[in-house]
Amino acid sequence: MTPPADPDERLRAILDSPTYRLAYEDIDLLGQDDLRPLRLQLELLKPERILREQGVHSTVVVFGSARVSDAATARDRLAVLEQRAGTMPGNSTLGRELGSVNTN
Repeated sequence: MTPPADPDERLRAILDSPTYRLAYEDIDLLGQDDLRPLRLQLELLKPERILREQGVHSTVVVFGSARVSDAATARDRLAVLEQRAGTMPGNSTLGRELGSVNTN
């Protein structure tokens, strides 16, 4: 491929070339597999900056799921565990289960 003879055409060819794009404007570059860590970093940085702009200084991130029982179910479960604890006072597993019941 020979470059255009006209200087204006050469300049236009350079400016239109994908190699001339700035990295942050080059979607093809940013989409490459080896730039995945950079994309992940940006995904974390964006909400962090927004939270900071809104005056949020700390957050709590919870991974996994939580199961919350309604009060009646929790009270029933507590009664069963307390009854079992009365018959097996030294059972540490049962003690942990008792400690995990929230009736509020």
